Amino acid sequence: MKTTNSFSLSHLTDNELLTLASNICEERQRRERERKERRSKWIYSFHSAFMGHPNATYKVLGETVVVSVYDRYTGIHMGATTPCGGDKFELSTGIAVAFAKAMGERIPNYI
Repeated sequence: MKTTNSFSLSHLTDNELLTLASNICEERQRRERERKERRSKWIYSFHSAFMGHPNATYKVLGETVVVSVYDRYTGIHMGATTPCGGDKFELSTGIAVAFAKAMGERIPNYI
C-alpha cells in the first residue's frame, strides 16, 4: 500500500483553516521579531567596532555615510552606504554598514 503525505486546503474544516491561518500569522510575527533582533545585534556589533577603532572616521553627505579606516599595515580602507528600498536614514546603521564594507565584510540580507 502506498502512503502519500499530501496536504490539501479543501480537506480542512473551517476551524482547521482558522487555526492554520492563526498559526501562519504567529509564525510570520516570530520570524519578523527574529529578523529585527538579528539586525539589531549586527548593527550594534559593527557600530561598536567602528566606535572602538582608533583610526576610523565617518562623514555624512546627504543620506550617504562614508567611513574611512586607517591601518598602518594595509593603508586606508573606505566604505559607503545609502539607504535603499524605502529604508529610512539611520546614522548608526549607516556607520555599521559602511564600516563593514570598509573592512571587507559581507552585508547580510536582513540589514
